[in-house]
Amino acid sequence: MINAWTAVPAFIRDRYLNVIASNDLAKEISPIFNEGVNLVRVVFCAGQLPAGVQTVPQQLADKLKEALALYEWDAEFEELVEELSAASPEFVQAWAGASDTVEPLPFSVHHSQVGPLSLTYQAMTMPGQFDLSLAVLRGTDDDSRAALQRLAELTGPDQS
Repeated sequence: MINAWTAVPAFIRDRYLNVIASNDLAKEISPIFNEGVNLVRVVFCAGQLPAGVQTVPQQLADKLKEALALYEWDAEFEELVEELSAASPEFVQAWAGASDTVEPLPFSVHHSQVGPLSLTYQAMTMPGQFDLSLAVLRGTDDDSRAALQRLAELTGPDQS
């Protein structure tokens, strides 16, 4: 489904914020959207966040807390929280803090081909797949929307 969206960057994530699938445009924006990446781990574990990517760490911790409120605590969730707590004092502080994070979640990327991108992502629960969410990325301003369009044109199916 999302692979057909050549002009709309999108990915599917699970309740642990693991990227399950992503389309080519999302992968081109940043390797944090590659399949198998855990969005919380990449932000809080030293050396994993690619250069040029900026996020609001508290908001990702809040999304993980939100998942805990929606789903039962399980071994995988416990292991992730323990790993992040051991690896990152910033995660411990964010996990202990309370925030009223709402989507869309902002982040920025400095892309080598099109320059700075100010983006948000909005996640929607997939019908029939209560533990999966479809996330769609979009530019937050005219310059970012234009740069995203240029990136889609540069990397689209006709450019191979």
